[in-house]
Amino acid sequence: MFTGYSPETVDFLWGIRMNNNRDWFMENKPNYVKYLFEPTKALGQHLFRPFLDKPGNLLKVSRIYKDARMHPTVPYKESLWICIRQDVEWWAENPCLYFEINPEGVHYGFFIWKPRTATLEDFRRRIAAKPDEFLSMVRSVEEAVGQKIEAELYKRPKPCDNPDLAPYFAWKGQIGCTRSEEFSEATFGPELADRVLDFFEKLIPLYEYFNKWKVEEKAFPWGKVARPSEERKKRVGSGMRAERFNPVRRNRRSSLKVSVRPKMYRKTGYLPHSTPAPFGGTLSPGEGLLGAAAPVQKKENSHEKDNLYRHGHSHCDPHDGNWHRL
Repeated sequence: MFTGYSPETVDFLWGIRMNNNRDWFMENKPNYVKYLFEPTKALGQHLFRPFLDKPGNLLKVSRIYKDARMHPTVPYKESLWICIRQDVEWWAENPCLYFEINPEGVHYGFFIWKPRTATLEDFRRRIAAKPDEFLSMVRSVEEAVGQKIEAELYKRPKPCDNPDLAPYFAWKGQIGCTRSEEFSEATFGPELADRVLDFFEKLIPLYEYFNKWKVEEKAFPWGKVARPSEERKKRVGSGMRAERFNPVRRNRRSSLKVSVRPKMYRKTGYLPHSTPAPFGGTLSPGEGLLGAAAPVQKKENSHEKDNLYRHGHSHCDPHDGNWHRL
């Protein structure tokens, strides 16, 4: 049961901001659990009551520990948040109802941080097809909460035939209807949970409207990185390491290391002498990986010609047409 936050909660939040290190946190961890984490978890359970009979919704309470791969300099967060959302791959692309507490106060409401471009295109098609349904929902929500729904806008608004829908066609991201409260006596009491819950209940039509359609799954359900198919594994070898191996680039880099202008030859792909080709065979002088080089008119240079007969070991550079000793 949520009994409210306390001044000790604010003291801990300011303390972790000013002393974001392991020594200070371990010394004050009991205060974190007692005055911040446990009250926040109890508040989340109270706010989730209207969604218990609605399948597909999840309650998430954040951790204070930061991901060292993304935030290597500071180990701990300066805030704690609650999130009610659908079971989706990435929360930032989908609508959510959230509550956050930080040293400045508390913030809560409805928010979509970074919706996909395809999602916004689908949103514009839907509201254009049924404008009355969307406009009626927006008006009822804004009247209930007493404030406007705001969003980040495109610099160049999307074309729209309906002037009533033009402001919503310009939505780009950070779509939200939120409130903020500074710490006060009202924040420290259990009434905070009732205020936030009442605000959430008024935002449920907006939350459910944006959840009518889900973000399409990515091409690869395991994430952003493509894994090799079985056929690809058989063709280039087994395992992820073989999939990352690029035979064209690797053979070009290894076979084009020559003594004369190596950087130029690696960049252009032309060889100064016969060299084993990456996929078998040989490449003749002046022939590149993409085919034979364009004919180059050799410059007349009697001194270099004398070197050809005097030493017997020289070649013509296909780039400048000059003769060079090997």
